[in-house]
Amino acid sequence: MTHTLFTAEFKQACREPGCPFCTLTQTDTERYLRNLLYEYALAPDIHARLADAHGFCNAHAWLLQRVEWAMEKDGMGTALLYGSVVERLRNDLTACLERNGGKRGHGKAVQGSAFAPAVRRHLQPEADCLACEHQARMEQFSTHQMVEHLAEAGTDTDLAHLYRASAGACLPHFLALLEQSLPDSVARWLTEVQLEKAARLREDLDEYVRKHDVRYKHEPKGTEQDSWTRAIEQIAGRREIPLYCSHKEGARK
Repeated sequence: MTHTLFTAEFKQACREPGCPFCTLTQTDTERYLRNLLYEYALAPDIHARLADAHGFCNAHAWLLQRVEWAMEKDGMGTALLYGSVVERLRNDLTACLERNGGKRGHGKAVQGSAFAPAVRRHLQPEADCLACEHQARMEQFSTHQMVEHLAEAGTDTDLAHLYRASAGACLPHFLALLEQSLPDSVARWLTEVQLEKAARLREDLDEYVRKHDVRYKHEPKGTEQDSWTRAIEQIAGRREIPLYCSHKEGARK
């Protein structure tokens, strides 16, 4: 049975530009980060997990900064959360120096070039980015829900029509859909929709290139003008949103 919250949010995502799965993922990830900032900024377990992971990954760390600044024009929540991250880093660096010759290099030095590798090993994160873990679960949930809806209700529903009228899935999310357990009829329908989007995008790209020819530069600009950025999103996914649907990773040891 398709989750009603997914249906409502996915329909709205289909009305937005770009891959609806990317839109859903970004909306949910921003909501998750807001919850961390405003409800769990003082939670000891969250601080411990963030310290183990060395904070968030690059993309989610900067998304956190943008989310809080957009909401509050302030960084109090981020400062609280990253206080524990920086404290762990300070303690780890101190431990590295004390284990290998003292804080200022006094005492017996590590032979050869062993010191740098020892520091690198000690500073490896002990957990994955919290937001990445949450996002991976969300991507699995959304692709599973979409396939389940198509398998149960067919391809002649409001949700299916909205999806077909949208920009369609980016390549990583399309492949994630095909990773689900789905009937051949659903897989074929999804592939047909994907082909429609690729064909239309190619037409827009060709038109964009054509209008750069001096002979046609006077022609009015149309929807092809952003085709070059849409092409990147169609193949790679939404900008600054790391897509874990196609490369699942465990915690690094």
